[in-house]
Parts: sequence; C-alpha cells; structure tokens
Amino acid sequence: MRHIRIILSAVAVAATLFAVTFCSGRSDKELKAIVLDMCRYIPDHGMRDDAEDNLTNSYFDAYSGALNSIPENDGMIGDEEFLYYFVSGQDGEPEFKVKSVEQKGDSLVAMIILQDNTPHVVKLVKEGGRYLLDDFDDTKQLCLNFIKSHDKYSGEWAEKTAERIVAVFTPIENGYKVKIGWREEGLAQYEIWEMTAVTDGNGGLTYDDATYKVRQYEHQGDKDYKENTVYTDGAGAFCLNDEGELVWKDGKNPEQEETPFIRANFTTE
Repeated sequence: MRHIRIILSAVAVAATLFAVTFCSGRSDKELKAIVLDMCRYIPDHGMRDDAEDNLTNSYFDAYSGALNSIPENDGMIGDEEFLYYFVSGQDGEPEFKVKSVEQKGDSLVAMIILQDNTPHVVKLVKEGGRYLLDDFDDTKQLCLNFIKSHDKYSGEWAEKTAERIVAVFTPIENGYKVKIGWREEGLAQYEIWEMTAVTDGNGGLTYDDATYKVRQYEHQGDKDYKENTVYTDGAGAFCLNDEGELVWKDGKNPEQEETPFIRANFTTE
C-alpha cells in the first residue's frame, strides 16, 4: 500500500505541474492570433511604415539593407523583385490563415497558407516582451545573400587626397569589420582605428565601438613599437556620396571634417 500511495502522489504532483504549466502558457488559439497579426508585416509591396517596430532587429536590418543594396534607378526586373513581392507577386494583397503553430522557447514557428492554399513558414521571436516577425520562408538569409552580392563597401579604400590612409572593409552579418590606418606601418607614429559598422537602414553604416590606437616607433621602419589606446568608444558613420566615394564622418571628434575615400588599386601590406 505504501508503494501505491507514493506512485499516486507522484502522479498527482505531475498532473498539478502540467496543469500549472498549461494554464500559465498561451492557448493554441491565442498563439495563432499572434502569428496572424504579425503576418501583416511580412514584407510585400515594399516595407510598411511601422515595420521597424514589428520586425526583429536582425530581420529589419537584413530586409532594409537588401532594399538599399538595389542599384539606383533599377527597373526591378530580375531576381531582386522578391524584395518587394515576398508573397503575392504583383496581384493584390495576400490573405493569410494560420494552419499550425509551435512554441520553441522564445520563438514561434508557424505554418500558414494563402488564399491559393500555398504553404509558408513564419518565425516569430520575442524581443522586448513582444513576439516580432523574425523570418518568412528563410527570406532573411536571402536578403543577407542579396546584400553580399550587391556589396558596395567591402574591400580597400584609400583617402582621396594623398592615398596614404587606407580603410579596409570586411563583410560580416549586417555590416563590416573596419580597420583604418596609414598605408606605411613603419612611420614614427602610426594611427589605427578599428570598429564594427552596421547598416543604418538608409544605405549607410554607423558604429559606436571604435577603438583608436597610436603606435610609436623609435626609428622609422622599426618593427618594435609602443602602443597607446586613446579611446574605445568612438562613434561615427560611413556613406557613399553621389560620386561613389566613401565618406567617413568621425563623430568622436566634432571638429574633424568628413574624409572622402576612393577605391584603392593596391594591396594593403
């Protein structure tokens, strides 16, 4: 009898825990309603005005960055059309129905169908206490691939006036690792800026983590040096002007004028 009571007690505890867990979570109907509401923000016919508030940061950066990678005056005839018509093509607004939804931690993965019964997969992720649209049929990665294929910044740039300062942009997800310094490393004093520049949603780049270091050599051409880190919180921006030049605005020093760079035709040592 004692063993039976223990087993029954364990079953009762398990049943109570299940009831508490089930009641504290949202019902399937509520989760489907959340997904259906967020389907309004699936990019189609361009970007909604309030999209930034309803897409995760990573999805918004990927989609807006892809839109801003389209060459100016492009006729939208080609593979890039998917950026404007993820769902419906050019034939009216889509109508969604949520077929199923699964909760995975802070994510919701749902199967939805359109009026023509075509299935699609939608992902939502909780950010700031709300479920936000994070992906639709893996279009986030398509957008990131599109950005890379239409890359405007990656590679080497040389300061326009004397071409002695070099900026190297290395692509990463949603932005670039950037290193700026003198072309000749053996100078008596050599300056280095390093930062992570991310897309600003308008075709430009911003950063707020710049490190500025100064290396000092006893004699020009020496290999040994003393290095001093001046700051690690530099902020600023990069953009391309109408001439296709890279423009650097160093926000750490408000008296610093904008510095234009042109595409370099040499290899940085």
